[in-house]
Amino acid sequence: MSVAKGIQYIVRQRMKALNMSVPEMEAKAGVKRNVLGTFVSGTRENPTLETLTRIADVLECSVADLFNPNIDTSTQVKNTEFLKWNESLFYNCANTVTNIINEQLEKNLNLKNKVLDTNKIIFIINQVYKFTIKDTPNGLIANKNFAEFLIENNFPSI
Repeated sequence: MSVAKGIQYIVRQRMKALNMSVPEMEAKAGVKRNVLGTFVSGTRENPTLETLTRIADVLECSVADLFNPNIDTSTQVKNTEFLKWNESLFYNCANTVTNIINEQLEKNLNLKNKVLDTNKIIFIINQVYKFTIKDTPNGLIANKNFAEFLIENNFPSI
């Protein structure tokens, strides 16, 4: 199953648990008509981080939760638990994200001096940390596939 298909499944399950229709979710998320519908139905597979953030907000979960099939989708309460701080893992996530971005910029020489949105980079690092710590609580290595997915969907030009 692709990452997008997994997210689509989790979104549909959370929508069902919240008794929410696609038009209702689109209205609450403040997106154009059919933006979420085409993603949920599988017609469109590459949502932006902004779209994923809006989906997560409406579905009362984090973006990382949308990538985790082990999350209890029947809950209607936003996951407010605090994650245990793991300094080594956070630094590894930051290094993984910056290394992926730098590798992509190196491959494309005309983008070498491109200025990237640091808020997006920090958000990606944070999401990779949350996802990794929930996916492998004792792990010390960032989930590189998740990081690549978020970078690809937020910086498609690199």
